[in-house]
Amino acid sequence: MKKPTKKELAKLVDELGGLEAEIAPLAAKKARVDQLRAELRRTFEDQPGEKTFALAGEKFTVTIGMKEMQRSIRCMKSLFASVGAEHFVPVATVTLKNVETILRPDQLADFIKTERTGPRPVNTFQKA
Repeated sequence: MKKPTKKELAKLVDELGGLEAEIAPLAAKKARVDQLRAELRRTFEDQPGEKTFALAGEKFTVTIGMKEMQRSIRCMKSLFASVGAEHFVPVATVTLKNVETILRPDQLADFIKTERTGPRPVNTFQKA
């Protein structure tokens, strides 16, 4: 992929700035939509996962669907014993957060490396 020219980059910058200015007023509304959805979901937390519900307001109706299917490993120790370390270790996922709970602070540097390899933040500012 070829690198964009300065003119092409300037066009991208202006497009990003314009779009961000358009959607900025909607950020608070999006947060409220997320809050409302979460509150409505909580209303039915204790209900069986396969049931669905409908709620009516004066202007709108909302349907609350079935709980999504989720899968998990029943017993990690049994799985490890069944397939062995040779097959288990390459596919196992260990989170840094979990590792940090079992290591002392003085051990962290021995097992965890930190590098600037993540995504760069992109901030947009309107010119005066």
